[in-house]
Amino acid sequence: MNRNTLVMETIRNTATSQLEQYGTVDLALLISSITNDYEFDVDTAREAEMARVCRSVLSTFRDKEGIRTVLATGRSGEFIDIEKCTDKEKVDMVVKRLENQIDGITRTLKKLKPEIDGQMSIGEMQYEQDALCIGG
Repeated sequence: MNRNTLVMETIRNTATSQLEQYGTVDLALLISSITNDYEFDVDTAREAEMARVCRSVLSTFRDKEGIRTVLATGRSGEFIDIEKCTDKEKVDMVVKRLENQIDGITRTLKKLKPEIDGQMSIGEMQYEQDALCIGG
């Protein structure tokens, strides 16, 4: 088993154990679980950080209404301006990515709905909390 596989497996096992036992997991615990096995590569980290900064700046490109105009196609490192790109395949790739994100978020939100009769949903709890603040 290579070192990267060991690190990923350790993180997954630690997270699974904590989530099953407590329902939560702390990032600091996960970091401490891999400290001895994780090899830090400065050059790779520098590249990853520069890519993160570039993606962050690209995410600020917006139209007059504040809607993002530069989005990732899903191909590694490729972004398009949805107002100017004439390549239908690339636009379709962005649409597919957005639809997949919406689908994933929708499925996650459904999990947040109450599973037990009488249990409040997160939205209901927020509404109750807001009502208490307004009334109190």
